[in-house]
Amino acid sequence: MRRTNDTSIFDLEPGDYMLTEDKTGIWLRTPLGDPIRLPIVEGEPDPRPLKEGGAWGYTEEADGSISLKPSINVHGRNAWHGFLTNGIMTPA
Repeated sequence: MRRTNDTSIFDLEPGDYMLTEDKTGIWLRTPLGDPIRLPIVEGEPDPRPLKEGGAWGYTEEADGSISLKPSINVHGRNAWHGFLTNGIMTPA
């Protein structure tokens, strides 16, 4: 798993992630390989529905890695549910 800001979403490997330039979103590739984009805000998550501006909360750790709250729950063919903590994606 790695954080990168010098590539595109198409070049991310499973478990990689990158913040958008304005730090309002995070692109990540799940451990199963699906690319997703999540809206984010620094600090605590915004619990409103996504359609109303809800977002995952993020913390930038001292080593530059990112932690997200709450868990990530991807539905569909490659469903995956887990966490991004200190830059590492782990299943729930």
